[in-house]
Amino acid sequence: LEQLPEELLTQILSELDQTSLGRCAQLSRRWRRLATQPRLWRKIRIDGRTADAELMERLRDWLGGSVREISACGLTAEHRLPLLLAASASLTCLRLRDMDQPPAQLAVTEAGRSCPGLLELRLVDCRNGLSDESLRCLLTGCPRLSLLQMDSRAAACDAVGWSCSQQLLAEQVCRLASLSVRSWSSAAPMLRDLPECPLLTSFATCGAELSNLLTPLSRMPELTDLRLRCRNWCRSATDLQLLGGAARLRCLRIDSRFVDAASVPPLLARLPQLRSFRLKSSARVFVLDCHACAILRALPAGLTDLGLSFEHADWSCRAGVGPPAVLPPNLRRLRLEGLPPRADQLRLMELLASCPGLAFLTLDLCTDDLLPALLSRLPRLHCLRLTDCSRLTHQAWANLRELQSLGAATPDLHELRAHRCSRRSLTDEALADLCASPVARGLRRLSLSFDCSQLTAASLASIASGCPLLTRLVLAGSGFGQADLQAFRLSFEHCVTVTNHGPL
Repeated sequence: LEQLPEELLTQILSELDQTSLGRCAQLSRRWRRLATQPRLWRKIRIDGRTADAELMERLRDWLGGSVREISACGLTAEHRLPLLLAASASLTCLRLRDMDQPPAQLAVTEAGRSCPGLLELRLVDCRNGLSDESLRCLLTGCPRLSLLQMDSRAAACDAVGWSCSQQLLAEQVCRLASLSVRSWSSAAPMLRDLPECPLLTSFATCGAELSNLLTPLSRMPELTDLRLRCRNWCRSATDLQLLGGAARLRCLRIDSRFVDAASVPPLLARLPQLRSFRLKSSARVFVLDCHACAILRALPAGLTDLGLSFEHADWSCRAGVGPPAVLPPNLRRLRLEGLPPRADQLRLMELLASCPGLAFLTLDLCTDDLLPALLSRLPRLHCLRLTDCSRLTHQAWANLRELQSLGAATPDLHELRAHRCSRRSLTDEALADLCASPVARGLRRLSLSFDCSQLTAASLASIASGCPLLTRLVLAGSGFGQADLQAFRLSFEHCVTVTNHGPL
């Protein structure tokens, strides 16, 4: 490294995050000079727990106008964030989290005055982060602002609401391309009287009933990305028909406590351009076979991302409910959750066989026979996430090892997550079988949880020898000491991140 030209070293350093740059700056005087170049610090994070009162002044004098993104969390008025913003004319993204009213409003106001190129403003858990003055500054000083996020997870934040003028806020929203509002109770007055938003293409909200959303959605003619969290979904046919008029939608995500599955297929039939669809029901409801199959048959042919999550769904297709369900042929991402304990594995494999290009798969049910069948029939699979492996035994990993002797084709798997594994499936012998299988050769990320207490240093040795490309290992409930983990990291020629924590 000492022989490399400084231009090349600077290019390498530009790929590092803030923490890594700080560590490089401690190596030597030369590295400090290289790592502290202002152009490398265009994205900075400021935490109120570690920042002192003089930090903003030092950052202003050091970075000047080179900062492009600022993320601030837990700052108070004593931290004087506006001092840095006043010198950040090149700022394009400002993220504020967990800040009270005065410092948040002052920061947004200063950004409106001093940051003409601001494109994104994200306010998360900031009480009354917008005021009339800050909105006027944004309207006049940030003409290119296209994304506004106002998320308040705390109940206190929702109760306070917004202290700004609803008219000014609506005027700002009309200029946006993306709007995210977590607190529907605070945003409802503004959204009900919202004029037409010709530029808005992405909208997300939480807590609203579908009937209250129909009017605002009708004023977003260019909407292509809609993400909703509500209590009840599609309770009337009239609501469904009105929402189905948004034929431009390419991404639709619904997270609702109660979902009427019978109303979903007619909705999908009205969305021919849909490319991403996620549907989640958090209540313990039962979905009939005919409804589940009808959803699958109604999926647009061009869909590439699908997520379906029900507590008691049955994805098998019984006689008399129409033609067999198939998945869109171009599907690349699939997430199925809520499979019954006795799901028809053959039917599931037939379903997955209809999309050979699948690259990301998440299932909450897996058995010893299903695991090797998945990996041998999905040649392009890169990421497999199994959220419930409680039924797996050590035989599942032994079956993977036999794939090579059987000459079965296996995918170039980059990530494997096996969660809620039991003691009988996580043993040294089982890990040796997994790492000796062709599946392990290309793994970059491996995550094993719920109970790794029986694993010893022999398992780490198996992983090191069988997964030469590994960059991240996550273990839950293991008893490994720091010496074991350090020896494991040193067995690789590249950096490997190891996370070792308690049971998940």
